[in-house]
Amino acid sequence: MVEISLRTSIAFHFGRAFGPFGHADAANFDKAFSPQAATNATQGKSSSTHGEWHKTLIDETRRSRELFVDHFRDTYSQYPDLPIWMVSEICSFGTLSRMYSNLRNREQGAVARDYSIQFVILKSWLHTFTFARNVCAHHARLWDRQLSISPKIPGGKRWGLVAKHSKTIYAVALMLNWMLAHDSIPEGKHSEWKRRMETLMRGFAARFPQLLHQTGFPIDWTKDPLWWQV
Repeated sequence: MVEISLRTSIAFHFGRAFGPFGHADAANFDKAFSPQAATNATQGKSSSTHGEWHKTLIDETRRSRELFVDHFRDTYSQYPDLPIWMVSEICSFGTLSRMYSNLRNREQGAVARDYSIQFVILKSWLHTFTFARNVCAHHARLWDRQLSISPKIPGGKRWGLVAKHSKTIYAVALMLNWMLAHDSIPEGKHSEWKRRMETLMRGFAARFPQLLHQTGFPIDWTKDPLWWQV
């Protein structure tokens, strides 16, 4: 649900600002995404550029088997470039995360406001979500996984406990809960996800109480205001 929401929000705000094919133009992104800026930033060793990102996007488009991609290819001359609302559907979540990270501050801020957080926070969260999603997709161990990059946590007392466990799956759960609470999905869907999460963790704690701390979940985590108030 969070992934679909993010794809929709990014496509909407970027498309409104730059049109259907604005993503094909490096001028519509942060200047650091240009080849020259990327080279300068690493003292002669080029880092990620818009051209590399766009090539990845084209490769993903050519691999797609979606009927709407086939229709666009057979009907419009812009192929293999697709309109942003199609791009947001067929690109990987990692490609989407890289796109958001290189948007201008204005567009990053517009997306972040949809979730009532700062854009520097959301940019960090997308990296974390991508990592967690890929671990799940490959059926790898998640419960004892330390996040390779600790996500940025908003300031304030209410986020204090999460900050102490920022490299654990507990942080991911609280971040997802925040995203769902500030999304446009029906409240019932959010409540259902929370019930499933609580049931899952209760079962895990009952079977493996000595390992619960490795997930980062406190014993009374469901009483955390960040869980039950949002």
